[in-house]
Amino acid sequence: MKAVRAYKSQGNFLLFLHIIAVSAPLVLATASLIGYHYTALQLERNLFVSICWLAFNSLIYYIGLRALSVRERRLTLKLLTEQRAAEREMAEAKEAEDASAESPMPALDMPEMNLKDISQQSSSLLRIVISALAMGGLFILWADVIPALQLFNDITLWTIATDLQGGDPLPITLADALLALLVAAGTVLAAKNLPGTLEVMVLSRMNLEPGAGYAITTITTYILVIMGVVTCLAVIGVQWSKLQWLVAALGVGLGFGLQEIVANFVSGVILLFERPIRVGDMVTIGGVTGTVTRIRIRATTLVDWDRKEQIVPNRTFVTQDLTNWTLSDPITRVTLRVGVAYGSDVNKVQEILAKVASKNERVVSDPAPEVFCVGLGDSSIDFEVWVFVKDLQDIMPLSHEIHASITHALTEADIEIPFPQRDIHVRTLPEAR
Repeated sequence: MKAVRAYKSQGNFLLFLHIIAVSAPLVLATASLIGYHYTALQLERNLFVSICWLAFNSLIYYIGLRALSVRERRLTLKLLTEQRAAEREMAEAKEAEDASAESPMPALDMPEMNLKDISQQSSSLLRIVISALAMGGLFILWADVIPALQLFNDITLWTIATDLQGGDPLPITLADALLALLVAAGTVLAAKNLPGTLEVMVLSRMNLEPGAGYAITTITTYILVIMGVVTCLAVIGVQWSKLQWLVAALGVGLGFGLQEIVANFVSGVILLFERPIRVGDMVTIGGVTGTVTRIRIRATTLVDWDRKEQIVPNRTFVTQDLTNWTLSDPITRVTLRVGVAYGSDVNKVQEILAKVASKNERVVSDPAPEVFCVGLGDSSIDFEVWVFVKDLQDIMPLSHEIHASITHALTEADIEIPFPQRDIHVRTLPEAR
């Protein structure tokens, strides 16, 4: 039904264009015959230039759509290839987990790129830019021909006093107000549709680190909004010299009532520029460990091991101690403690532990695993096994596998794993007289 309606509306629009194309030369010829030859020539020239201008903008629009379509197809192919590789790795990890009879670690949900939203945003931004370009060119072309278009410049809404001595006040007309509204609307639409366009045209072509694209998009959006606000204020005649007292008063108010919000906003900008944390990093802050999924203006979202979203103010990441497990190197050391009974061969135990650690697939070869005898306890000779993993999610499965393998290896070697022992002395006290 919707397709039928769209087809009918398109047919009506083409019929309207056909009527205009046929009637325009007849109208202009009639105007020339009755004495308005110069007017007919001017209208004919402007009409021809307008048609060429619209055709040029249409050509640019469809070329842009074609370029976006090709880029989106390549991006889709790239994402499908990465998805298949990730599924293959997950299948191999699942087989390993089934072989070791362990419960799999829950994978954290990360924000994925929605190609449908990206396509819609990029095409919408292209449509907005081409429409603004076409309308601006038509207005400049027809402004001198049609006097009615000058009506907006003749209506003065208010005047702004200039800083020059004896200078005339600056009038702010209805055209300026409408232009400010158009700039504001364009800024909002551009900021809304900018992420998809940046992802398709720029970020997907760059070999960026995890989270770098998100930081670039957020900072670019901030800059675009600031430029739009400054342009709107300049169009309606707002000058910085007139706003300095208002800014000072707002500064005092912010210092008392909104300092936390401003501090979080500034901290968010610092996080995006310095990038001590990025989207996808595993961090620990204030006793909370989780994966960074969003960096907003006021707060950052962490997803912890229980899949709970922790909303942490941005100021916390700047003012408190922060541990980023994956900032420059995701490899992390895991320390496992093992105790054997007194009388065991220390060198043999060290050899068994090192062999078990080196055989595990989750343990990286560089740095290599190490085994140390760290002390003589109350009931056991204590060893520490140092192994390194490339992913924090491997810590618990690795701990299970290593402890299980160590138990089997020590049992086969007839090496006892002792339990705590206590000597109890019973003493009988003499009866009181």
